[in-house]
Formats: sequence, C-alpha cells, structure tokens
Amino acid sequence: MSRWLRVSVVLAAAAFVVAFRVHAVSDDAEPAAAAAPLSAERASALQSDTAAKPTTTVRLAPVVELPALSKEPRARVLAREKAEKKAREARAKQKKAEAARKKRAAAARKKKAAAARKRAAQAPRKAVAAPPRVTPTPVPQVRPTAPTYTPPPPAKPKTGYVGKDFDSKG
Repeated sequence: MSRWLRVSVVLAAAAFVVAFRVHAVSDDAEPAAAAAPLSAERASALQSDTAAKPTTTVRLAPVVELPALSKEPRARVLAREKAEKKAREARAKQKKAEAARKKRAAAARKKKAAAARKRAAQAPRKAVAAPPRVTPTPVPQVRPTAPTYTPPPPAKPKTGYVGKDFDSKG
C-alpha cells in the first residue's frame, strides 16, 4: 500500500469513531435512565402504569375430552406379539428361500459355463490359415542430378500488322 492510502484509511477510521461518539452522546436520556438503578419515583410510576391497565382473564377454548387412557388388555398384547413373531418368521423364511433360489441359479450358471468350456475344448479346431506373405514394394531411389539450363524458345519477329485495316483491300 502506498503511504498516502494508509494515511487516508487511518484518517477515515478516526473520523468514523468521532462521528459515532458524537451521535452516541445525543440527548436520548431514556436508554441511560433505563440502565440506572430504579428510584422510588420510577417505582411508583411503574405501579401506577400497571394498575391502570385492566386485567383480562384468559379462558381456554373448549376441547373435546380425550378418551380415558387405560392399559391395553393382556390378551390383546399377547396376540399382537404373536402376530409380530409370525411376521418375522415369515420374512426370515422368505429371505432363506430367496437366498436358496439365487444359490441354485448361480450353480446352474457355473455348470452351464463349464459345459460350454468343455464343448469348446473338445470341438475340432479349424486350421487357421497363415496370412498371405506380403512382399514390400521397392522404394524408388532418387539420384540427385545437376540442374540444366534450357533457354526459352526464340521469339517470333514482330510485324507491324495487328489486324485488317478497313482501308486496305485484301
């Protein structure tokens, strides 16, 4: 940072602090009085303020009465536990059946793959023909030769006649 930029930043910060303090010292006595301890005058004023307000009684809205909560009968609890146990056993049985089905399917896939490998091993192999031998084409040999100068063909003699003249006969 340049020196003048630093100086201007410090001056701006100082101006901000001064402005903040000037606004904080304004004539708002109410917040300062609220922070001060409660005097006898203020206490009596507070009492007179609260006494002037009429009190209202709050009533709750009528609510439908809840049914009486009583314990569930023991027979119903036992029946529910029995049904949950049956459901757990059924899920476990279903899981076992699914696992057995997957195991059988995997074994069948392995057996099928082994049979395919065995058939492939026993099948007569076709003789693979060797690829035809390719003979490389000879690379043309380039021999450098000295450049030879060939003069341009002799120019035809120019004639003064360009075309037919309208005056001429012939």
